[in-house]
Amino acid sequence: ESRKANKRNASLAKSPTKVVRSQKNHIFASIVAYCKLEFLKTKTSLSHFGMKYMLLMKANRAAFLELGRWRFNHGKF
Repeated sequence: ESRKANKRNASLAKSPTKVVRSQKNHIFASIVAYCKLEFLKTKTSLSHFGMKYMLLMKANRAAFLELGRWRFNHGKF
């Protein structure tokens, strides 16, 4: 499961780099991201995908609230 989570959520496989140093930096950054995800997983008792879903829902809610404020202040498009 950790390999799957690292590939999908920490973007390990999405490195567009061809230079070895950049690849090493990307791998290190993805490992750090995975460690942070694991820490949040234990702290919130949600899975990686559950946290991703919650972030997406909060971002969508904030975007729609901002759109509503924009429409109220500036009229309809």
